Amino acid sequence: MVIKKSPKMKDESLIHRNIRIDPDKSYLLLVGDDRFIDTTTLLAEMLSQRYQKPVETINILPNIPPPHIEDNFIVINRKLSDNIASNNGNYHLPLDHSEINREVSESPYIKEITEKILKNQPDLFIDLFKNCPEMSLPQKDERIMTIGPSPELHAYFDNKLTQRDIIEQLGIPVPKGQIVKSYDELINAYKENFRESAFVTCQNGSGGNGTEKISSLDEILSSEKIKGKKQFIISELLDLVSSPSTLGIIANEDEVMVSSITDQIMDGVDYKGTLYPSSAGKENIRKMKEYTENIGKYLGSKGYKGFFGIDFMVDKDDNLYFVEINPRKMGSTPESVLAYKTENPNLPALSELEFNAVTRGAFNQDISEYKNPAIWWGVRLIKAKKGQKTTMYIPRPKTEKSIFQKSGQTILDHPGKDIEYLSEGRVARAVYTINNSDFYGDKRKTIISKLEQQKNMIKGSLR
Repeated sequence: MVIKKSPKMKDESLIHRNIRIDPDKSYLLLVGDDRFIDTTTLLAEMLSQRYQKPVETINILPNIPPPHIEDNFIVINRKLSDNIASNNGNYHLPLDHSEINREVSESPYIKEITEKILKNQPDLFIDLFKNCPEMSLPQKDERIMTIGPSPELHAYFDNKLTQRDIIEQLGIPVPKGQIVKSYDELINAYKENFRESAFVTCQNGSGGNGTEKISSLDEILSSEKIKGKKQFIISELLDLVSSPSTLGIIANEDEVMVSSITDQIMDGVDYKGTLYPSSAGKENIRKMKEYTENIGKYLGSKGYKGFFGIDFMVDKDDNLYFVEINPRKMGSTPESVLAYKTENPNLPALSELEFNAVTRGAFNQDISEYKNPAIWWGVRLIKAKKGQKTTMYIPRPKTEKSIFQKSGQTILDHPGKDIEYLSEGRVARAVYTINNSDFYGDKRKTIISKLEQQKNMIKGSLR
C-alpha cells in the first residue's frame, strides 16, 4: 500500500492516522518507539482499574507501524511528510527522540485528540522512551503526565561531564582520562597524553552516537561523530571482554530496584543488542548491583523517579569500570519487563512499579518479593542503510509476550514490503528465549546462534 497524505490534513507533520475515540473507553499514549507496544499493554491493564473501564493505547510513531498494528496509531513526521508530498512510495525516515517529542507537542492534531480524550477521563498518561525537554504537552495541560523522570532532570543527568563528577563523588572506578572544554583542547590532550589509542565521548550522546574510538590524530579530525561538539571526555582505550549494563527503577532516595544485569552486544561503540544473564562473573555482578544502587540513591535524592540504566565495561584483567548513566529506559527494557512478569506473574510489572514511582514517589510494593528471572533471553537490533529497501515482509510469528511465557523465537517490528529507507534506521528486532529447565545445552551459545540466524533472515529482506 502506498501511503499518501490526505489533503484534508491541516497538520503539516501528520502523515496518517487510524483511531476513533470511544467515550466508553479510556486511553494511554505511547510516543515514539514501537518496541514498547507489548509492554505498554501492561500499563493499560493497570490503568483500567484506575479508570474503571477498558484502556487502549494510542501509538504515536514517526513511521508507519508494522502491518499487524491495524488501528489506534498516528504517524507524525514533518520531514517524511514533505518527502511523501513530492514522491509516490513508502518511505522510512527515523526521528530522534527530541524531534518526535517536539513534533507531538506542537501538533494541532495531537492537541485535538488529547482534548477529546480528556472529556471522558480525568488525566492522560504518556509512556515514552526518553522524556526530553521537547516533550511539552504536560506544560500545556496539567492533566497530561509523562511516565518517567522530569525533562529537566533527564537533561541534567544526560550529560557525561555531570556524570563524571557524580561517579567520582561516589568512588566508582572509571578509565583514566580527562574532561576537555573545547575541540582544540581535545586535540591537545590527545597529542600530549594519549598519542595512540583513546576513547572520546561527547557531552551528550548514547547508543554509539557522539562516541568514537581513536587511534590517530587524523581520526579525530575526520570524525563526523565529534566534529562541531564543544565538550568531551577523552580516556584510555581499554582491551575489553564485555560491556555489561544494569536496568533499575528509582522511586526515591531510599527505594531503588536493580532489576536486570545484562551484556550488551556491541559493534565497536554501536549498540546492537542484549544478552541475559550477564557473563561478567559473580564479583563484578555484585559490584554492578552495588554501584547501580548507589547511583540510583544519588539520583533519587535529587528528585529523579523512573527507569534508569548504567553501562559498564570489563577489561581483559577482569577490572570493572563505569561508562555512563542512561537517564531513561534502556533498549532492552521491554524484554526485561516481560521476563520479570513471566517469573513474577502475581506481582506488579516493572512498568507498573515505574508508574507508582513517578505518580506516588514510592513503589507501594515490597521489591524483595521479586525473583530474578530464570529465563535466558537475547535481543538483536537490525538496521537498514540509507537507500536500502525491503523486498518482503517478515510477519511476527509470535508476540513477544508469548515467547517469554514459553521458549521460542520471534521477529518483531518489521515494517513490511517495499519500504525505502531515507536514512539509516531499524528494520526489526530478533528475540530468542529459553524458558525451559530441561534444556541441557549451552544456553548462551544457542541464543547467540539463533539470533545470528534471525539477523541473516532480516538482512535477507533488504536490497
